[in-house]
Amino acid sequence: MPSLSFLLSKVCQADYGKAWKNVKDNARRAGRTAPGVALDMLWCALRYGAAFTDYHVFGFAFLRGRQRRDFILAADNKHMVSVFNSMEYRHIFENKTEFCRVFSEFLGRPYLVLKEANASEFSAFLQGQEKIFVKKDDGFAGRGIACLDVSEEDPQAFLERLRQEGYDLAEHVICQHSQLAALAPASVNTVRMVSVLDTKGQTHILLAALRCGRGSRLDNLNAGGLAAMIDLQSGCVYTPGKAKDLQCYETHPVSGIALPGFRLPYWQEALEMVRRAATRIPEVAYVGWDVAFTPTGPCLIEGNYHCGHDILQIADGVGKRALFQPFLDERTKKNKK
Repeated sequence: MPSLSFLLSKVCQADYGKAWKNVKDNARRAGRTAPGVALDMLWCALRYGAAFTDYHVFGFAFLRGRQRRDFILAADNKHMVSVFNSMEYRHIFENKTEFCRVFSEFLGRPYLVLKEANASEFSAFLQGQEKIFVKKDDGFAGRGIACLDVSEEDPQAFLERLRQEGYDLAEHVICQHSQLAALAPASVNTVRMVSVLDTKGQTHILLAALRCGRGSRLDNLNAGGLAAMIDLQSGCVYTPGKAKDLQCYETHPVSGIALPGFRLPYWQEALEMVRRAATRIPEVAYVGWDVAFTPTGPCLIEGNYHCGHDILQIADGVGKRALFQPFLDERTKKNKK
């Protein structure tokens, strides 16, 4: 049973217009009445800690108690973060400048902290670049990020304008591997890998999912992208792609490239990179890493302190609670000592 504070936070944050739309959609697809689905949705929030979006994207209208308990839901994910991760180190993952400083060896691209740069340094940073990414330290889910043309204006004026608009960080645009560029040309397409450190400090990569855009520059699931599960041993996609609007794709909707069977380049190198990165801040033991692939190897985009629980269960419709439970039990026992 989720905590009262969690339930109250979800009640305050819920988009009821969207929730009612999802209720009607689930009722239509499941052959049930809308009021019946609405009551079931509320029951799942109270009983399992399922957010309204959890109910929709995981197909709870078609499932019953035993199957529903297999899923990591919003309340479960919040609990896992509280058990695995220390709040004292949260800022490293949620502040983009700090993340770049701590994990610089894994970035594979130059970056510049705008508040610390002078016009000469910024001008040198722009040399040879047609575009740059600029980011706000507290941006998330694709917000607070812009891809800008390198303008002809004076570098000092350009730098000041970026500062005035609230941007904190500038990065060179990643040149992604040709296979991923062909898959979804408009976006930098990444892999979400989820790692857990056991109580002995050993890294376990438990899941991986391909993320790619559907014609926009963002691959983020919350920004309209799609996700497909990847076999950890081979680096090969084994499910169709699925978006949060529940559209399912055997082939990519823009490129037409088949998703099941798509193989990621530099897969073993990516696994090794994440294993190393995961031990950099052992006090944060449960992280969702976003990995890009360049012509010369993998690089980190970011690490997520609050690892999304939806992306790793939506594509194949399989709950992943059992995969994480032994590590959660072990960590919980250690924390009580």
